[in-house]
Amino acid sequence: MTNSEPHQVRIPRPADEEQRLAALYSYQLLDTAAEDDFDLLTEMAAQVCQTPFAFVSLVDRDRVWVKSCFGRNGISNVSRPRDDDYCSWAILEGAALVIPDLTSDPRSATISITVGPPCFRMYTGANLQTSDGYRIGTLCVLDDQPHSLSEKQIQLLRRLSRQVMALIELRANQRALAAALAATERLATIDELTGLFNRRVLMERLHVEVERARRFGSPLTVLMLDIDDF
Repeated sequence: MTNSEPHQVRIPRPADEEQRLAALYSYQLLDTAAEDDFDLLTEMAAQVCQTPFAFVSLVDRDRVWVKSCFGRNGISNVSRPRDDDYCSWAILEGAALVIPDLTSDPRSATISITVGPPCFRMYTGANLQTSDGYRIGTLCVLDDQPHSLSEKQIQLLRRLSRQVMALIELRANQRALAAALAATERLATIDELTGLFNRRVLMERLHVEVERARRFGSPLTVLMLDIDDF
């Protein structure tokens, strides 16, 4: 999706908007680089639904940001004004938003990418829903020709959207685990009062240097300072 002038009509916000945004921000996914795992799921959505375009989009406070894109001249890591994007309507739906002809639906008929290039004509978006029920974005497919997806295709798109959400959760858990391990490592090696390495690290380093001195037959010197009232 390319940038465009904002749409004039303000799309309604969900009743749980602030909680929804908090959930979105907790994943720390906005403005991150493209990833093959997301791109694979986006491509699979396009193939399953037999559409030329597919996107993983996240609905931020004032923009819709694209994490992954499949399609002609499509690029990830771009954003559009929230009031000028179909996905802003999609998160108001229960599970998915289906618009077979974008020009005939009042929600989408005047959106800039309907009336102008790339002149989309069909949209189906399956919501990315957290375990707490917050809709943070969509896995959506689009076409430049109006048509309807089969019920089977819509079901598969919804299943793929759950896989996208599972991947988002996995990335968040990996970051949390890495942070926990780093904190544990710091507690195990750093003295909280002084911010210096503790006795454990000293003994480990001393062992390494003793072994190094033995291996190369070089002398080893240890300097110890006793600082009063430190």
